Amino acid sequence: MKNKGNVLWGIVFLAIGIVLALNALGITHLDIFFRGWWTLIIIIPAAISIFQHPTKAWPYVWTAIGLLLLLMSRGIISWYYVYRMIIPVGLIIIGILLIRGNIINKKTVQKEYSKINSIKGKSVVFGEKTFNLSNTEFLGDSLECSFGHMRYFMQESILKDDQILDVDVSFGKVDIFVPKNVNIFVMEDLTLGKVSNKNMNNIEEGRPTLTISASCLFGGINII
Repeated sequence: MKNKGNVLWGIVFLAIGIVLALNALGITHLDIFFRGWWTLIIIIPAAISIFQHPTKAWPYVWTAIGLLLLLMSRGIISWYYVYRMIIPVGLIIIGILLIRGNIINKKTVQKEYSKINSIKGKSVVFGEKTFNLSNTEFLGDSLECSFGHMRYFMQESILKDDQILDVDVSFGKVDIFVPKNVNIFVMEDLTLGKVSNKNMNNIEEGRPTLTISASCLFGGINII
């Protein structure tokens, strides 16, 4: 999915570059800074994330929010209609998620995340939470943080074999305190986000590996 996201971002920058070049040559006079252009900062990353994470809810939510803001900026709709459209848009997003969830290749998803599918996971939305997994066996987990801050203490957790930690951040921050006696492998899928790996452990054979699948949209993940 990461390669598909890179291709889509490449198409976006290619299109912008062509428009700017044609404008500079006087061939076209397209104004990319139209009224409400700033909403594309929300719409484009969120829309691309739909292709990268088709079963996640937040890309659909942010795409819908960005489109509503664009329509409001253009004077097409007012706040009155926005309030009336919240429930219909929510139902549409749920329907899309259900349909895409059945169409997507489930075997691929289960192969990559078989160790975390059975775990309820932990989430933070518009808030701050701390999770402590001291002296417990780690069997994989899933973290989601939107407009919040999550601290995940697992430095004293026990890993008997390789495990996966799936982290999904949008407009938030997650601090992960990892064990010192395991290998850390990070898979990054970033959309205007950042992953900072401050863990300086050397890779050693014979130790379990913790794979952190990090997805960020306007967010940050610190691995400490």
